[in-house]
Amino acid sequence: MDPLEPHADLVSELMSVAPDDFTARRDELVQRLRDDGAREAASEVAAIRRPSPALWAANQLGRRDPETMGELLASGQRLREAQGRMLAGEEAVELTGPAEDHRRAVIRAVDAGKEALRDAGRPATDAMLERLRETLVGASLAEGSRGSLAEGRLLAEVPAASIGFVAQPEAPRSSRVERRAREKALEADLRAKHERERTRREAEEGLKESERRRDAAFERVQTIREEREHLERAHAEALRRQAESARSLADAEATARRLADEAAAAERDVTRTEERAGGARASEETAQRDLDDARQAVERARQRMRAIDHERDT
Repeated sequence: MDPLEPHADLVSELMSVAPDDFTARRDELVQRLRDDGAREAASEVAAIRRPSPALWAANQLGRRDPETMGELLASGQRLREAQGRMLAGEEAVELTGPAEDHRRAVIRAVDAGKEALRDAGRPATDAMLERLRETLVGASLAEGSRGSLAEGRLLAEVPAASIGFVAQPEAPRSSRVERRAREKALEADLRAKHERERTRREAEEGLKESERRRDAAFERVQTIREEREHLERAHAEALRRQAESARSLADAEATARRLADEAAAAERDVTRTEERAGGARASEETAQRDLDDARQAVERARQRMRAIDHERDT
């Protein structure tokens, strides 16, 4: 069983994502599947490449315009059945009507895809619309792609050449010679279409490789951009810390100057205090001498008084 079959809804949702958001959503889905233990499905999803605008538009048709999708698939089925009867040798098979119905359905489907691209901001080029037309033709006629187209989960463009479709068949004629000539012409057309398919596959492989390299380059750019942003944030943080350090240094220098001024003032106060203390000591010594002198004078006066009192008594 296809490992993606149980996860068809998730794949359909992934293929509906805008191409610019595809890679991120795919990686999220891969991680989700791995976490759920669906490692094989995760590997399959990881291998899905980002859809081209044409493939993306084809996958939007069933969601945006179910009626147009129904007409495309129904007309494709009728044309397949008519071609099958013709290739089986059935005579008088009518291809013109089914081919014209399918052609008109494809035109309506391309118009719907063009509108989807325009709404997504991707103006459609002629080359893009031609790839969309071929994918709608190929997927609506190839049995293995009809279901994926209907569910919006085509994983790759489907070349119209791969189904051997004759765009404008001639009306059948009864002559065996003419019938044989018609069959040979059809075989030659099929061979030519198979060759074109081979060439297209090679071109697609080249395109896928280019897209892979582009995606890898984009991822490298994203990584470098993230690293640059990280470095810019680190640089801004370093500048912030440098500014804070400069402010802290300035504050410290201002504090040091203030403390130096306070120390100088204190030293001056000490000097003045010492000077005053020295003066006080000198005054104290002078006062002590004066006191000593006064005491001596008092003692001398007492001695004279005692001498006078003694003389008077005698």
